[in-house]
Amino acid sequence: MHYDTSSKQVHFELIAAKNANNNGYNYNGYYQNAVTLKVPAGWIISITFINRDANAPHSIVLTPAFSQNDIPDEQTGEFAIINRAYTEVLHANEQETISFPAKEGRYWLFCGVKRHGIDGMWIPLTVERDLQIPALHFRQ
Repeated sequence: MHYDTSSKQVHFELIAAKNANNNGYNYNGYYQNAVTLKVPAGWIISITFINRDANAPHSIVLTPAFSQNDIPDEQTGEFAIINRAYTEVLHANEQETISFPAKEGRYWLFCGVKRHGIDGMWIPLTVERDLQIPALHFRQ
C-alpha cells in the first residue's frame, strides 16, 4: 500500500493466488475477513490487480458486504457498487489498474468469477469519514 495525504490518493497492489491459501482463491494470500483495507472517505483509490494463477481466471468487483447466506455465485462489472470499481476477468499473468472515489461504506473486493466468491475469494474494504490515513487491519 502506498498513499499520499496531500493528494488524498491510495494505491493497493492485489495479487490473485499469491500463495496456496484457500486453494489459491486469495488476494495477496488473504481471503474472507483475514485483512480489511481501510480508506478515508473522499480519497481516490487505485488498485493494480495481477493474476498469478496459471489455473484459473480472476477478477475484482467492488460489491456491498454480503451476509453469508447472500453471497452471489458470480458478479460482473455491471454489479459494481461504485462506477469503474471493477476489473475485467484476467487470465494468468495479466494485470489491470482501476481507480474510483472512496465513498463511505462497507464493501467487499470480490472475485466475480463463478464460485470464487462463494469459495471465499473476497476481502473487506471499509471507507470511513473519521479515518485520517489508509490502513490495513489484520484479523488475528
